Amino acid sequence: MTVTRYGKIPKGTAYRARRHLDGAFTYYRQGDGARAVEHLGTALELNPALHNQTMVANFIEMLLDLPLDEALPQLVDPDARAALIERLGGKARLKVTAQGPGVEHATWPNVALLLGAYALLAAVATALILGVALPGVLDEFATDLTTFPQHDSYLKQHDLDSVTGLDVLAVLVIAGGVGIGSAGGWLLQGAVANVVAVRLQSGTGTLNYLLWRNLRLQIVALGAICVPVFILMLLVPANPWVIALVFFCLTVGIVLTVYLTGGLITSVYAFDGDSGASTLFLSLVTVLVAGIGLILALSALL
Repeated sequence: MTVTRYGKIPKGTAYRARRHLDGAFTYYRQGDGARAVEHLGTALELNPALHNQTMVANFIEMLLDLPLDEALPQLVDPDARAALIERLGGKARLKVTAQGPGVEHATWPNVALLLGAYALLAAVATALILGVALPGVLDEFATDLTTFPQHDSYLKQHDLDSVTGLDVLAVLVIAGGVGIGSAGGWLLQGAVANVVAVRLQSGTGTLNYLLWRNLRLQIVALGAICVPVFILMLLVPANPWVIALVFFCLTVGIVLTVYLTGGLITSVYAFDGDSGASTLFLSLVTVLVAGIGLILALSALL
């Protein structure tokens, strides 16, 4: 939190203002005065105290060729700034650029590799759980259904056989579908989140940078969640306390992953406050609704 005579400025807002100021310097050096005015005005809107810095004050006077007290109103007021930009010839539509740690590595080929790695990891995790761990759990139930007497009324041998009897091909098909579907789901979620962040919340990140950072997080999270779950299911398959611990691990892992993903979106798009969390929520709801709609549509056709 930065305290100025204009009041308290949140850390995220001050950071965004500094990024816009850096952008103004960059566009000025490139000869794009209109774009420099746009970013400088936005920076001053976010943090009015910037003009008290000698370097910024000199830049304002040089850019507008006016005394500081005459230039400031034209920069801070959105309508006056828009008119000034038009007088300077308008600004061409530019591609949004991302800034942040590792942005130089956030290329589409690298994103594609991460998508493939996530799909493979999800497929392997599914295959191990379906083909190795889950049959062990169900075998324990099959040999002694009295372990959970209350389940005896609906847990029948043929129900267990339908799962433990899955052949290798069926497991591979299911695992492949889970891997491809989960990777595709993150791709769709990222695309929706990018639209929400840039179009609705004026974020400054890019889709490839979001995917590059998010997929790395999800790969680590998936491994961190699945490895202990697999080990617990394999070593102590039918203990009710172990099953409860498995669900606890899954719940904590999912909640923590969602929290970290919201913070990641905030960082990628230079948000302040809870804009990252709201962007994640809107994107997940959109993907969920789209998925349900697709399932219903396919069900109606079949």
